[in-house]
Amino acid sequence: MRCRTSLWAAYALFIMICGTAEQARADDICRDETAADMAVKKGVEAKKLQEGGDFAKALALLEEAWSLCPHPRLLFLKARSLMALQRYAEAREIYRLIETSLQHFPQPERVAEIKEGLRICEEQLHQAEVTFDAGQLDGVSLTLDGVAMGILPLTAKVGRGKHTAVAHKVGYEQGKLDFVVELEPQIELTLVLVPEPGSAVADPLLTDIQTGEPNPGWKWAALGGGVAFLGGSAGFWGNYAMQNSKDLAPNQRAEGGAWDIALGSMFAGVGVGLVTTAVWLWVTEEEYEVGP
Repeated sequence: MRCRTSLWAAYALFIMICGTAEQARADDICRDETAADMAVKKGVEAKKLQEGGDFAKALALLEEAWSLCPHPRLLFLKARSLMALQRYAEAREIYRLIETSLQHFPQPERVAEIKEGLRICEEQLHQAEVTFDAGQLDGVSLTLDGVAMGILPLTAKVGRGKHTAVAHKVGYEQGKLDFVVELEPQIELTLVLVPEPGSAVADPLLTDIQTGEPNPGWKWAALGGGVAFLGGSAGFWGNYAMQNSKDLAPNQRAEGGAWDIALGSMFAGVGVGLVTTAVWLWVTEEEYEVGP
């Protein structure tokens, strides 16, 4: 396609050297009168096809006509067919060729059409810089319109129209997001992933929401609570043994009920465990997502 476009450009430059588009006639450009007549007929037929809405056949005829006789009027017809077929990149190249020729050989009646065609092409070919992220989650991969893009966060140029972004991470349900690009220069999107039911990350209070591994702070909280409980139990049995010891005089035995002391010791153990947990949650609340 690029070679063919270059051929069109070469012919257009040839026409620019020979004279204006309005002055150039098919019989001047094409020395072969038979080829010139055939090109004119194909051009007329292509224009009728355009009026009937068959732009694909019209474009094919225009290619044939151009190969027979590179008349400048065919450029405008070709650009119109390319626009109707939404082949905006090729249409833009044709409009730019015509615009360049007009700088040397002004044709005021063509300026408005060329500028409007270029404006539409630029709008349709617009690309926005879209930034994708998944919040605090690491190791999230992204597919955009079914194409693997990489690991988030990332930025990609996305053309106009509707698109679908899907985020993937082991242990999480897919995060899907449909979005539309218009004429915005930049867009920022965040994809939300929800832990799969029954997965290791389903309970973020007990696990690191980023890795799915058990939170290390809970190990220390469990250890502290266990030590406190053992301490309370030891205090209970020690006090109970003291209250019932036959080797001690009554005045040497601790005053107060054994059960009161035992319960106090156990409550103290539970309290130490809760305090340890609360302190851990407070210290690590910025590092982990805690709670449902």
